[in-house]
Amino acid sequence: MVDNMYYTTGTTITWEEMEEVIRFLDGIEDGVRHYHSGTTIGPYVPLAHILNMRNINKKYLQIPRPCVPPQMPANGDMQIIVHDKTNFTGTYSTSADDGCVFINGWKHLLETYHIEIGDRLISVLHHGPRGPFLF
Repeated sequence: MVDNMYYTTGTTITWEEMEEVIRFLDGIEDGVRHYHSGTTIGPYVPLAHILNMRNINKKYLQIPRPCVPPQMPANGDMQIIVHDKTNFTGTYSTSADDGCVFINGWKHLLETYHIEIGDRLISVLHHGPRGPFLF
């Protein structure tokens, strides 16, 4: 999965940080089993992103089209999984212009955690029989 990671503009990961990224990606299937989200529909494309003003001030997260599973519905509910004990339900919608997914439930994460502009986010969007999950 690391080979096909999508990096937003300006996002870099050092070799030392890559070990943590690999550990996270290796644990995705454990999360899928834990939340009974079912077998993925489509390949995973992990996202590496530096949080910007739009993510923090406007309180939404945009997932680029290459990271969105192809069979995912255009809008609906999404589970946002931070770790075993913290998850949120939010809504998402797909942009007709470029196919990016806007996650409106992102604001719940901002209200719970101290997240700042410049922090890095590594995530995977999973779509299975129980709908989309953002890990």
